[in-house]
Amino acid sequence: MKTWLMALTGSLISCFVSVSSIAAETQPTESQLTITVANSVENVQTLGNSDHHGGNQYYNYNFGITRVNTSQYARFTLRSTGNQPLLIDSVRLYGSAFYGNSNCPRVLNPGRTCDAWIEFRPWYEGSYSGQLVFATSAGNFIVRLYGWGNRY
Repeated sequence: MKTWLMALTGSLISCFVSVSSIAAETQPTESQLTITVANSVENVQTLGNSDHHGGNQYYNYNFGITRVNTSQYARFTLRSTGNQPLLIDSVRLYGSAFYGNSNCPRVLNPGRTCDAWIEFRPWYEGSYSGQLVFATSAGNFIVRLYGWGNRY
């Protein structure tokens, strides 16, 4: 999934959201989903409280209005804060205007992090949606991605 790496421009701002899960071995583990956005302070959006459905945890992230054929970037960081290694089955990205890569290993030890870099690049005017999925031993962390392409 390591297809590209783009340099982020602009100010980098970090926002944190803590999530807790129970691993299959019934050992309590915690993971933290951190989002860093290359944007102005006014446009930073924090991933709010998650929805829990069938062991999955859902979050929303909106890239906002973006000019057609230009890009907005976000870096999503998964942090293992529990006392057991976090097994990462996959990091997947869905959606026609979303591009990205990840440096997540198969095993993320306590205190370690991995990143997924996501680019939103609309190629026509209108709404877009997609998903970023971290499939882990602590459950799936699913970030619903949204954006709007506009011809200024």
